[in-house]
Amino acid sequence: MIKTFIHDKEKAVSAVYTSAGYIIHQHRQAIELDGEFISVRPKTFALLLLLIQRPQEVLAKKYLLDNIWDDVAVEEAVLVQSIRELRQLFNNNEIIQTYPRKGYAWSADVQTQPSSSERAPAANQFARPRKYLPYLTMSLAAVILAAIFLFNAPHQKTVATEVVVILPIKNEIPGLDHKWVTLGGMDQLIHYLPADNHTQIMSTEYVLQLMQHAQIPRDYTGGHAAKIFGASGASLVVETSLSGSVEEYRLDYKLRRQRDVKQGVVFDKTLDGALQKLGSIIASHTGAKSDSTDSITQNTFANELMGRALEKMDSGEYQRARSLLNTLKEFDANNVTARQMLAQTLFHLNDYDAAKAEVVAAISIAKPLDSARLHFLLAEIQYRQGVLDAALETLERAESLNQAQNDILYLGYIAQLRGAIQQQNGLLAPALSFYDQAIKYFGTIRCPIGISITHLQAAKLLFAHHENHQAKIQYLAAKKLILDHKLYKLEPMLAEVRAASL
Repeated sequence: MIKTFIHDKEKAVSAVYTSAGYIIHQHRQAIELDGEFISVRPKTFALLLLLIQRPQEVLAKKYLLDNIWDDVAVEEAVLVQSIRELRQLFNNNEIIQTYPRKGYAWSADVQTQPSSSERAPAANQFARPRKYLPYLTMSLAAVILAAIFLFNAPHQKTVATEVVVILPIKNEIPGLDHKWVTLGGMDQLIHYLPADNHTQIMSTEYVLQLMQHAQIPRDYTGGHAAKIFGASGASLVVETSLSGSVEEYRLDYKLRRQRDVKQGVVFDKTLDGALQKLGSIIASHTGAKSDSTDSITQNTFANELMGRALEKMDSGEYQRARSLLNTLKEFDANNVTARQMLAQTLFHLNDYDAAKAEVVAAISIAKPLDSARLHFLLAEIQYRQGVLDAALETLERAESLNQAQNDILYLGYIAQLRGAIQQQNGLLAPALSFYDQAIKYFGTIRCPIGISITHLQAAKLLFAHHENHQAKIQYLAAKKLILDHKLYKLEPMLAEVRAASL
């Protein structure tokens, strides 16, 4: 796209502007006030230039989006947030006027001066740092269980004494401002409680698929808890509801076990503070260690985008999720979770090259738990691309990382993917061995969904090799689990395998 704002090379490099008492240094990509330099994000600075080069002129939102974010599909919210940033940087809400349904205009006078007047930045030039969105420590599951053909590792002897399922947060605050909390807040809480040797915190996507398999609605009640215990093998189910208002948040909770319920309420001025308090309470009941090395506190803008993206991914609206995640990534290129979710979205859109690029970028800045799961996602992408040897090498690294984190769910996924690769290579015995290891991992965390799907994969493989007796054993094992645990969504897969036997 040809940009319509000033792009002449000499003028672009040399231009220095003054407006509202500030000096805008185009070459330094910073603004100056009283000798203090303030760094500005690249896209936000480009927006600033576009506005000050045409002061008092109303510039349409589409025009601004097309010229500043022409290289990526983003939401209009990215423009709104950048306008907010500029108003904060200039400490003046009136510096940029909003014209409803039309656009924005720079309201102050602007003068231009030559760049030779620019002076070297003082030692404290970055005394007022740019405002990054905080690093998000949430980590999302890399694969939806409904498509689980894909995963292997040596049998893990450690038995998880706690398997924790955290359900979506019921939002009882009127209006749309907190709609994102249902999944976004749930995801924050999940990742505030990393797995350890004795506790497994089930991932966001696992929980969403679990609810689908067990036909549990979002507006669940206490009566649905029995289904959760039956379908997941959970030892603790966490129910929450959010009420109150801004700076007066109330988070009610119930910690359900099969024969016991503990309930309570936490209050805080911020939602993030309430989630952290609840995370500490859950940790005290499970013996888990809450992640105190990183705060889950985030900018509300980031929270909302993350929650909305999760909603779109859960409903299969991947193009919309892609746009939301691109918007979030624009504001924080080091946001590992945004990149991981974007890679998952691109994976579902069959854009494997782009998905791989996002995963590789995320791995380079990820923490151990994130890196472990990202390596699995990379292997899955390589598997879909048909690069099987590379996928197996990546899985070796993923196995090592996940063993260090004791992430048993993902060790099960790795075993399944290894089995699928050996199956594609036509190697019956190794494939069955990996499927058996996956079943053992899923058994460790009492996951009937993972066990059932793996049994069905093994049965389908055995039927294809005319090993009908062994195939029926696998099929019947899956059928019993599906019926006993009321995993209704797996019934079509059960029927498919049954048809393959005829």
